[in-house]
Amino acid sequence: MQFLHPGMLGWLWLLVPVVLFFLVRRRPKQVKVSTLAFFKSLAHVYRESPWLRRLKRLIALLIAAATVGFGVWALAHLVVAPESGELKTVLVVVDGSASMNARDADGKTRMDIARTRLRERLAGLGSEVGVMLMRYDRSPEILMPTTYDRRDLLRSLEGLQVRPVEGDAEVALHLAARLAALGAPAAIWHVTDAPTLVALGEQTPPDLDDADAGAVEALAPPTASERLGLPDDVTLETIDIGLASPRNVGLTAFQIRPRPLERGRFDAFAQIHAQGPGPVDAKLEVRMDDTLVALRDLTIQPGARERLLIPIEASTGAALEITVTTSGDVLPTDDRVVARVPESRPIRLLWVREPDATDPFTQLALMALGEEGVLEAHAATPAAFDPAGDGHDVVIFDGWLPETWPTTMPALVIKPPRALGPVRIAPIEGAGLPVDTLRAVDESHPVLYGVASDRVAVTQTAVLDAEGSLTPLWTGAMGPLLAAGEVKGQKIVVMAFAADRSERLGMMASYPLMLGNAIFWLGQDDEAARQGHNLRTGHVVETSGTEPLVWERGDGTALETLSPRAVHELDRLGLWRIGSMQGSASLLSKHESLLHPRADDDAAGAEVASAGGLRGDLRPLLLWLMLALLLLEAWLFHRYAVY
Repeated sequence: MQFLHPGMLGWLWLLVPVVLFFLVRRRPKQVKVSTLAFFKSLAHVYRESPWLRRLKRLIALLIAAATVGFGVWALAHLVVAPESGELKTVLVVVDGSASMNARDADGKTRMDIARTRLRERLAGLGSEVGVMLMRYDRSPEILMPTTYDRRDLLRSLEGLQVRPVEGDAEVALHLAARLAALGAPAAIWHVTDAPTLVALGEQTPPDLDDADAGAVEALAPPTASERLGLPDDVTLETIDIGLASPRNVGLTAFQIRPRPLERGRFDAFAQIHAQGPGPVDAKLEVRMDDTLVALRDLTIQPGARERLLIPIEASTGAALEITVTTSGDVLPTDDRVVARVPESRPIRLLWVREPDATDPFTQLALMALGEEGVLEAHAATPAAFDPAGDGHDVVIFDGWLPETWPTTMPALVIKPPRALGPVRIAPIEGAGLPVDTLRAVDESHPVLYGVASDRVAVTQTAVLDAEGSLTPLWTGAMGPLLAAGEVKGQKIVVMAFAADRSERLGMMASYPLMLGNAIFWLGQDDEAARQGHNLRTGHVVETSGTEPLVWERGDGTALETLSPRAVHELDRLGLWRIGSMQGSASLLSKHESLLHPRADDDAAGAEVASAGGLRGDLRPLLLWLMLALLLLEAWLFHRYAVY
């Protein structure tokens, strides 16, 4: 047992006047009356014997003294530590993810409340109990190994920080479970603003009206301790410090998407989630280089989402900023996304075909794409083809294949004469096989975007192997004749037909459209680069180790420059640049934006152990005892009245 504020015990002097009030009694005043008949008719309860009056006065004195004593103990903050030998180690696991920066009406963050609660609970631990401090967001971090020095521990506790990164409680708790087993008997204190099962991603079982009790029990989700595999001598306790009724709106997904068939044009996709006691009215603002270009009012139901597609009319490198706000928002970290419009450059294409090739349709399609400024095509003969050459984004093999399959560039193969590498075909002898009816296997594939497959008639020159790594897109009577896919990281499209021999293909818009789709799909950079490296916080960017990470303002001026290293973690919000690579970092986490209401309304959080007696902070219990004593005193001495 320990008092965290022993100076408050000085208020026990209030017991002195309480005792004096009961010891110093005024003699009853005597008044002469004309008759005693009225007083003799009073109820029996008012005609007490002397010994009963003395007993009642003693009980009243004890109740008054206990009320004062319990109140002073509550002010002095009484806590009770575990018994000696009951615990050997305590692992304090603190959630340091973005949602812990949510503020209450007093302006205190969840991390501020976590520090206060932990100071109170740690003060109640005995000096023989070792304590380890762990913080986590995307990954766990041990801030203080097992220590018995409470001063060092409190200093580490004050250093707890919140990062705008999504949290992963499961990894941290599994690590804590393994460490706690080494120091058992032990306890894990998980300090978070979300229930542990929610943090672990546990789902409630479906409603089963007709299922028996055994089936329901079999489908019931395991407890957090069972899921973590905790031994019997290790306990898990969640210290829930969430807000009682959080209200928040945040951007949970963002992506800059190239417009199909419009090279250099983009759309911004945004997803917004809301949390609150009722429908949330929000305002969305879109700015381009600090200029307001769009404004929209939204009403979102609690837990629901709103999806928007915003056209981007700006030049490459412009700073796009999307902000969503609402009255009473408790978490500003997820309200803003800032991104760079991705750089758009022509696709560098190498077209390899025999010198005597007479197919004009492929050349016409490439010339049209070149005139739009989205393609830089270079023709080459088989003799001039260099498999180790560099400087091109896509290579087209038109009616010809090299001796060795190149693996360094995405490849479009038209009319393959033979099988080679991942191009597994069986050539059709002669002029080919006319196919009047095609079946599109996957019409949603980017290669077939806008292509009228049901109106196309082609002449098939080979049959593709449908069992390979490529996905069939068109099939005819003889099997697949158009396929696309990725083999060992290399994108490949195979067209096993001839446009110049087809009846209704070369003269239709579908052929240049399909050819352009295939080139654009093959020429896409990696997903992050295609979207302008607009990434989530916590993402790790690998570099050569010679370029520093520079955090920038919207106008390109530097905010902070970090030293060069092989990997950089994006641990803050905003625009960044590493050499020629530039992008942005945003929270974009549904888990962090949808704040969970606190499980109970007791902000003080008294902790009571079932088998071992009272544990932890006893202030709420003392206050309830004070109230019970006052009610008892009123019932004993004031339930009767004379009118």
